[in-house]
Amino acid sequence: MSKSMCVGAAVAGLTLIGAVPGPDVLSAINGMTVYVYDDDAPASRTGPCRSSCNAVWPRVPARAMPMDEGIGAIVHEDGVAQATYDGRPVHFYAGDRKPGDVNGDDVGSIWHAIRPAAHANPGAAYAQVTDDF
Repeated sequence: MSKSMCVGAAVAGLTLIGAVPGPDVLSAINGMTVYVYDDDAPASRTGPCRSSCNAVWPRVPARAMPMDEGIGAIVHEDGVAQATYDGRPVHFYAGDRKPGDVNGDDVGSIWHAIRPAAHANPGAAYAQVTDDF
């Protein structure tokens, strides 16, 4: 399989759980919210968010392991595996200071917190990213 393909794989430490306390968003086990960027194409490892924006929107790391539908990883040219949700690269936001913050939601009208219930598979379980990376 080519490194550029989206792998149906586990996101580093992703655990399927029930409802997450607080806003219904995908978050790290430590409570930090994860985001997607409108201009990141599914399975793209050459999206517009490059090194300059990685300081503000760092990649969520990933390991390739079989997991649930919708959760995966892409491997960038630098060899770093990044978590994906529905094929789209997943990011943290540096402006989130504490667990439960959703300060990156709708930044520039192009960054959005991931709300699994709002995606194509409304019956899917919520997921959390552990700090196991």
